[in-house]
Amino acid sequence: MRYRLWILFFFFMAYSSFSYLSAQTIDARFNQANNFYKEAQYKKAIELYEEILKQGKISGPLYYNLGNAYFKDGQLGRAVVSYQRARQWMPRDSDLKANEQYVEAFIKNNPQGVDRFFVARLSFRYFDAWTLDELAKLNVILYFLALIIFLAGFYLKKKELTFFSLILGCLFVFHSYAFIERKQSQENAAVIIQSIEAKFEPMESATTHFSLSEGVKVKILEQEGFWSKIERRDGKKGWVPKSSLEKI
Repeated sequence: MRYRLWILFFFFMAYSSFSYLSAQTIDARFNQANNFYKEAQYKKAIELYEEILKQGKISGPLYYNLGNAYFKDGQLGRAVVSYQRARQWMPRDSDLKANEQYVEAFIKNNPQGVDRFFVARLSFRYFDAWTLDELAKLNVILYFLALIIFLAGFYLKKKELTFFSLILGCLFVFHSYAFIERKQSQENAAVIIQSIEAKFEPMESATTHFSLSEGVKVKILEQEGFWSKIERRDGKKGWVPKSSLEKI
């Protein structure tokens, strides 16, 4: 019995030491990548940032710095991809928003989205300020609050509590719908990483429908072979090679 405990203790200490050293190594690489960026060695910075990502160390600041390095290196499409991924981790970061808007100003023929009603714009901005994890946690809180208050109102025969629980229930349904829409939107979102011509059909010989510049955000509708059917923010649809875009 004591022998087994010593073995477990040994493996625990070994795992803890390995995790600590691994974290130290990743932090050192991150700092080294930042130094490369400051020295205008953007390709080296990109290489190190990407290595950290491959090791599973994902974070908003890492994607943010990677986006900055891609932009300085002239890769607008990959810069936009990195900024979009950073927004999934820190959607309320003001520096990220400012840099993303600045980069988008360099994108040629960048179509604008379809105009929304005032209420739709407000709701979009509200939900866009939350991460998926935050929305999920908020939904759980709203659900249990609504349930507890409803039961309290039912047993205490308080109409005010029952009415309040219904309001919370409506908020829960509203946030749940937003969570599903947001999740589907993220799963289908992509960015053009090289300028390309969208076709009417999924074949190289098909007639060109419209042009897409590097950095333009699109939505993937379906895929067929080496082609993806995409939709621009203005509603135009066409087929492009899968290699010309990168999913967010």
